[in-house]
Amino acid sequence: MSALAATQIPKPANEQDFERACVALWCDLLGDPNVQLNAL
Repeated sequence: MSALAATQIPKPANEQDFERACVALWCDLLGDPNVQLNAL
């Protein structure tokens, strides 16, 4: 088993932390610094 497969990422403390982490992830994946939260 690789070290990556054994890596555990803790759950975010709240929804806002999760949303901010998603924005950072998609900014990096898309190479677009203009990714924003979309409030419902």
